[in-house]
Amino acid sequence: MATFKIRDKETGEVFTIREKEEKKKAWEISTPEELVGKGFGPTAAGLLATGQQLSSPAWKYGSMLAGGLPDVALEKMGYEAPTSQIQAATPWGTKDITGLTDTAANIAGFVGGAPMRAGAALAKAIPGAGVGAAALRGATQYGTAMGLHTPRGAFDDWKQRGMRAAGGAAGGAVVGTVQGLTENFINILKEPQLLKTGKDIRGGFFGFKTKLSNWFGGKISKFQASNPGKTVDLTGTLSKFQEELGDSKRFKALLRGSPRLQKALEGGKLPLKETQDLINQLKETLSENMLSGLKVRPSQGEVMKLINSLQKAKHTAFPQMKATDATYGKMSEYTNAVENYMTFPKTAHGLRSMFNNKGMRKSLRTILPKELFDRASQTVMAQKFGHMGARVLDTVVRYGIIYKFMMDMVDKINITGGGAEGEQYQ
Repeated sequence: MATFKIRDKETGEVFTIREKEEKKKAWEISTPEELVGKGFGPTAAGLLATGQQLSSPAWKYGSMLAGGLPDVALEKMGYEAPTSQIQAATPWGTKDITGLTDTAANIAGFVGGAPMRAGAALAKAIPGAGVGAAALRGATQYGTAMGLHTPRGAFDDWKQRGMRAAGGAAGGAVVGTVQGLTENFINILKEPQLLKTGKDIRGGFFGFKTKLSNWFGGKISKFQASNPGKTVDLTGTLSKFQEELGDSKRFKALLRGSPRLQKALEGGKLPLKETQDLINQLKETLSENMLSGLKVRPSQGEVMKLINSLQKAKHTAFPQMKATDATYGKMSEYTNAVENYMTFPKTAHGLRSMFNNKGMRKSLRTILPKELFDRASQTVMAQKFGHMGARVLDTVVRYGIIYKFMMDMVDKINITGGGAEGEQYQ
């Protein structure tokens, strides 16, 4: 190889110019016509030409398996592997698919090659689970594989090896991260894990309801303790309700459904807690639809009007309860919004429906501890993505990264030695 130097007159910088000499082809690739001209029969010429054409991607595959060393060895001997022009018949005519076959051969060889296997062996030694550990294993495997792979003419160029290893580690971290997420998604979607998530969510839901009830009861006890002799006067409220109802049979039916109402009617005044118990009993009567379809009972609308009147009487006697009731009511709206989903096994399998509803999603965010809500969010994401989607993402990223390596770091890197700064090639 002829080498000479030139100096830039303006900057004084010296450039080494190496005239790249043509290397001899390690073997011959001929067309069927050329082989027929050499005396081969048409059939033999076609078979031999096909074999010679396929030798090019086959060599690329084998060289990648061995970490690029076969290409390095050929170069040391002054040879290089020839590249064939592979044609394929398509509905749109004969097309050149050389680029496709070469890329496929390079990627397949790299994936199954010795450098990648060595990187995989090192990555297995890294302990831990989760996305972080998966990213570290991916960086180790791909960084090692790229550092061990040798493009032509760069066997002892450690700077270039280091650069390729760093690039490989960066890409490998991306692959590892996606693999970690994929494994996480698939594990989340396993039925035992789904049911466990549902069980935990129900635990969080009922735990929240218990805390809310205890908080509300604590407020009532506190307000009553601060005014021990104070009661809620219900005389006017109950008399007005009975008068407006105007049907003694319906009123008596309501009394039978609510013993606490009967007690209030007899005494006229109740302590704060007993007033709240009366309101709760009337609400439960409504929620159980005890009034539905029975003509001798008051309608739900009439009972709700009574409940509202009792609430006003309570707030008149204990003004502090107004803010407490408002908070409790708001929190109860959150629990009521998702309560129908809090049964086995509906919780986990209904998460996607709940998260698709803005109000229900907000309810879950309010009710559940952050860690549990985040796990529910991951479950929904996994359900939307699905097993197939996770696998596709993993494959696309994994082989997309490898293809990038092939194109930018292996196939296009053609260093002819030395690695000196300022080299130019002709």
